[in-house]
Amino acid sequence: MKPLLHMTHRKADPDSFAGVLWGVKVFGGYSLIDNPDLPTRNLIEFLKFRENFSWNHKLVIIYDTNRSSALPFRPERFIIIDHHDSVEEELLLEAERVIKKPRASLSMNLYDISKECGVSLPEDVLFSFAVALTIDTAFLRTARSEELEYLSYFLNGRRMEDVYRIVLKGKIKNLRKFIEDLKRLEILDKERRICLLRFSEDDHFFFFVDTFMYSLDCEIVVGKMDWGTWVYSIKELTSKVFSIAKRLGGKGIGKIPNFHNVQKLIEMLKNL
Repeated sequence: MKPLLHMTHRKADPDSFAGVLWGVKVFGGYSLIDNPDLPTRNLIEFLKFRENFSWNHKLVIIYDTNRSSALPFRPERFIIIDHHDSVEEELLLEAERVIKKPRASLSMNLYDISKECGVSLPEDVLFSFAVALTIDTAFLRTARSEELEYLSYFLNGRRMEDVYRIVLKGKIKNLRKFIEDLKRLEILDKERRICLLRFSEDDHFFFFVDTFMYSLDCEIVVGKMDWGTWVYSIKELTSKVFSIAKRLGGKGIGKIPNFHNVQKLIEMLKNL
């Protein structure tokens, strides 16, 4: 077999890392995990995974993205394994093969491929799938029966507590600052229940979303950051909220760089 490189997008998340880990375990070869986020670093440390990058490869398998702009580098020969609805036709057309089925998480597609090929997955791969699926369903908030069924396969006897330890470890870097930020919480618009906060860390914003959003009955959370603004919402409002974010210069995931006119954003959100 020609030397393989298993690679994913920059700022690797657990789903993309799980893809690379799956590829290394199933096919062997080299790996590239570019600038992993905090939960992914926690997972890598827990699994004692060691990246093994080399330019001495002949074929690249790209996981969890079909956007060339998201890649650490543009390979000459590559295969794409993805799960996203959005597509970049140019990259897909250049791929030697594309395996793509829209699902909540890439881990579900990889599990199906393994099952169809009669491949028994090791515990570390299954656990990485459990972490990936938990994050890709927003802490299971958007999970439906199919995702929960797959999660039961991935846990393989483990408890969800093990997953939460990986996902949440290190999220609060400065407890005193986080508590101070919470004290300035504003809940605006009684109908929409928009939560407005000022955070110094992205992880603090998402920790609030993951743990406080529903207990405070918030439909939308707006985070004022040094670099710009985050906006997050319940699933049924996501497409409308992200559309507003895009109109204000956002990147389609609720992140609006260099935007600080929060009042303008809130007025637009109130009119949803």
